[in-house]
Amino acid sequence: MSNFVLQMQMELAGGMASGKPCFSCFDRFCVQAVSSKRMASGWGITGNKGRCYDFWIDFSECMSGCREPKDCALLREDYLECLHHSKEFQRRNRIYKEEQRQLRAASRKAKEGGDGNQSHH
Repeated sequence: MSNFVLQMQMELAGGMASGKPCFSCFDRFCVQAVSSKRMASGWGITGNKGRCYDFWIDFSECMSGCREPKDCALLREDYLECLHHSKEFQRRNRIYKEEQRQLRAASRKAKEGGDGNQSHH
């Protein structure tokens, strides 16, 4: 066995003995070592294909046949968005902030309009 595997086994045993949660790669769904730079197996936690596997395949195929990594930048971006949803969260945050700004503006306008715009008929 490699030193990496022995170290992970020792950490796993230590984590169980101490009652601390143990995060290791010995789960049956984890196919490759933690230090690997490739995607695991393509299998999701439910046993079906992972949600981002198709994006990974597209990006991987592009990288294996491209002249420069920047040629695959958009596919990499798609894959990372699938994994982390960062653009989606940024957009939701911008929408929420704009809604809050509009509500504050409407509230301010209602206060100003209610106090200074009384008619004397």
